[in-house]
Amino acid sequence: MTQRCCLSAAAVLSLFLLFVSALGNIPFGAASDDLYALLGVNRGVTREEVKKAFRSVAREHHPDVQETPEAKGKAKEHMTKVLLAYKVLSDDILRYDYDQFGRVPGEKTDTTGYSSDELFEQFQQLLSIVSETRQLQHAVQLRRILDFRGNRLFLVQVYDDDCKTCRQFAPVWEGFLHYTLVEAGVVELYRINAFSPEGSMLLQMLGIAYNKEVALFGIVDGAVWSMPQLHVALNSGNDVAVDRAVLDFIENFFTDRQYEISSTSAGWGLQAVLNWLRESRQPEDAVRVLLPPLSTRNVPLALSLLYEGTAVVRSVSRATLLDLVEGYCNQSVDALSGRGKPAVAPEFIVVSTELLPDLTSTAETIEGHWLRSPRSCRGIVVGVGATLTLRQAVHFLGETLKPKHRGMTNITHVTSTSFFEVCRAHCLLWLRRNCTQEPDQIRIGALRSDFKPFKVGYACLDNEPVLLGLLHPTYGAPIADVLVALVDGDDQQLYQLQVEMSKEAIADFLSELLRGGNGATSLQVDVPVSRALISGPFQMSKFQYLKICFYAVVGRIHPFIASCYPFLVGLVIRVLLRRFNALGNNNSTRATNLGESGGVASEELPDTLASPSGGTHSSSQRHAKTDGAARSRDSATSSDRGVQRDLRTFEASDLVDARGGRGFLLLFFEHDKPLVFSALPQVCCDPRFTLRCVPRTNAVWMEWLLQQRREEEGCTQDDKALGVDGVYVAAIRQGKMLAAVKPLATPLESWLLDLLDGTVVAKACIPLT
Repeated sequence: MTQRCCLSAAAVLSLFLLFVSALGNIPFGAASDDLYALLGVNRGVTREEVKKAFRSVAREHHPDVQETPEAKGKAKEHMTKVLLAYKVLSDDILRYDYDQFGRVPGEKTDTTGYSSDELFEQFQQLLSIVSETRQLQHAVQLRRILDFRGNRLFLVQVYDDDCKTCRQFAPVWEGFLHYTLVEAGVVELYRINAFSPEGSMLLQMLGIAYNKEVALFGIVDGAVWSMPQLHVALNSGNDVAVDRAVLDFIENFFTDRQYEISSTSAGWGLQAVLNWLRESRQPEDAVRVLLPPLSTRNVPLALSLLYEGTAVVRSVSRATLLDLVEGYCNQSVDALSGRGKPAVAPEFIVVSTELLPDLTSTAETIEGHWLRSPRSCRGIVVGVGATLTLRQAVHFLGETLKPKHRGMTNITHVTSTSFFEVCRAHCLLWLRRNCTQEPDQIRIGALRSDFKPFKVGYACLDNEPVLLGLLHPTYGAPIADVLVALVDGDDQQLYQLQVEMSKEAIADFLSELLRGGNGATSLQVDVPVSRALISGPFQMSKFQYLKICFYAVVGRIHPFIASCYPFLVGLVIRVLLRRFNALGNNNSTRATNLGESGGVASEELPDTLASPSGGTHSSSQRHAKTDGAARSRDSATSSDRGVQRDLRTFEASDLVDARGGRGFLLLFFEHDKPLVFSALPQVCCDPRFTLRCVPRTNAVWMEWLLQQRREEEGCTQDDKALGVDGVYVAAIRQGKMLAAVKPLATPLESWLLDLLDGTVVAKACIPLT
């Protein structure tokens, strides 16, 4: 019995060892290489869950996000296994085989020879385009954007994860997060995934169609402006060009404000600045800000839009501002650099918080002594730094400017502009009936507490008649101060707080509201609060409007112009070359084609320049049927259209000139007696032709011609082969120094035209003389 047990145990152990040995042949031998474990999912997951898990792992373990070479190598090897796991588990057949047998035959996990780009090339479409910008996912968000009125630009990118141009545009888009106007909040970036569940609804609200290419739109005062020139920039393949195109698109909306800010930078001197600071002021321009040119782009524009209704910003030359600060106010403009050394050219901001007094005719007394003081810098504050960024300028203005309303320090005054930021998600608003009175300190103390995720602000109903009118039917007149809460950015649904004004009571109410409690009183208003707040329209003159329209039209027709551009350029160049006689030889060379003045007496020869014998050249087949007609026509009209001139004799110097020339050198070969033409075809006057006559005594060229005739037409060496009554013509392509010989049966004019349009190609070598 004991022996049987031992044998059974040995058999079981043998089977176990065989099983373990078999496992060694599986490419995913380690437990950590289990396909499900690699993706962090359990068996039985759906395809969508596998895809989601793959994206999550890919973002975390991508080789490009690793720091050291060792980490990149390990990530590369790991991601190759992850890619294989995704390939298997997302395929039903491969997944079934893996679940049944624990391995996938033939699959390898060798990473040798793969770069990180190659590794993700075929799986790139599976990864979502990650962005730090806001994603539009609800109709309420988009409606608030379309309802907004004021100097704010909303940039909306429409994309999908499988779009090639969307991935190309992604790094440029992310770079605009650090753009000055975006940091200031006057330009906001949003994205819409066209293929998301809510994508079609959002695109329908915007009135646009998506064609599977990235698209960019600007929204101001509810109007949607497209950017067709984006695709032109993307086709260039240059990220700098794309960045420049988007920047121009943004800044076109602020042309009027930029002109207003910089209108003083050209001609203003110190006295003009002093006069401007001494002008009477209204509440909307009680504070005046002066800035020199800064290294950070668009800081004056951002400050002008941020403090609209409170401060007026102007850009003035650095020399003028230094005269004001150092010369007039006797204040130094010094700052230390990051290394602790004095900055060479420190940047600064000048703020005037009140009317600058004019003391040029005022007497002042100091400690009993009368003193004539023509200068006063009261209310002028200067901020200096090695460099002046937008954040530093905003911080300086925040410390310099007084609260707009008494007792409301550290609580945001909600206007049409600031409401969008305060109530983007959840907010708590104190609607005050009258802001001129000192607020209740107990309530102010409670509102200064931290109620995250709720932001806190206040609005003055005495300055917001439309909002007051919305609340009037609910509360009746007169109404007292109201404390309301907004949830998820829905500014048509207000929840009134009817609790004790203490930090604990407010916090409990807001917590219950987020949990969906029923204790809050809901107020439904007909008009969104964002529309009820008083606001001016987006600043856009007729000139700025036309400028934006012009760029939009140019962006739409540019692709058509770009496709026609090569043809148009070629046509213009050809016309100009013909106009200035630059396609062939110049006028002086052309004049030498036709011999010296006072030539010898002419003798008529057949202007067909053809021998009765000989075949038809293949390049002139289209003229062979009209050969007889051409002869009679040329003979009949020779006195009308011909050129009555003698030809210059060919010399060796003509070949030297031809090596650096353009066009063709035409050689007419004599036979028996001097060759004199009474009529040449009109095409011989083309400036691309230089004409010469080769005498019969030139043995080298006559032997070359005879050789060409033998090769091309099989002629013999007797005199008949040279054409007793005819002439032979050869054309030398200047520059290339290759030649072509005219067939005897081809009319001269037809052959020359074929030569010009490229039908006849010069490819014969010429004698080296």
